[in-house]
Amino acid sequence: MREIKFRGRSHDNEGKIEGEWIYGFLAGPDQIMVWNENKATGQMFQVYPETIGQFTGIKDENGKGIYDGDTIEHKTAYDTYTGIVSWSKTQMKFVCHLGGGILNGALSEFVKVISDIPENPELLEAKPKC
Repeated sequence: MREIKFRGRSHDNEGKIEGEWIYGFLAGPDQIMVWNENKATGQMFQVYPETIGQFTGIKDENGKGIYDGDTIEHKTAYDTYTGIVSWSKTQMKFVCHLGGGILNGALSEFVKVISDIPENPELLEAKPKC
């Protein structure tokens, strides 16, 4: 079964540094709950809504989790492609959007997360290479 979890950048929460990634369950449009299995308790954290991304259930070639909004890189023998991961309502799956289309099947251990948009907003302006 696929692991359902989210991440978001924290506001100035007690015990967390401003901008620190918070990983857990989505509890509201700007809240993530971190669950402590040992104590059977959860703690809510305020996060910036624009930084929230869902885990795709896939890890990259380095074992790093791929999240909605990440920029990934896919190398072939001929070229290197970069694109942004997002949920496709029509395909009902996470896909990687390149400049002119969708790189199907690229979300696998054969890609590498190179950045996430909230951490690098300049990538929003850069056109992905096709």
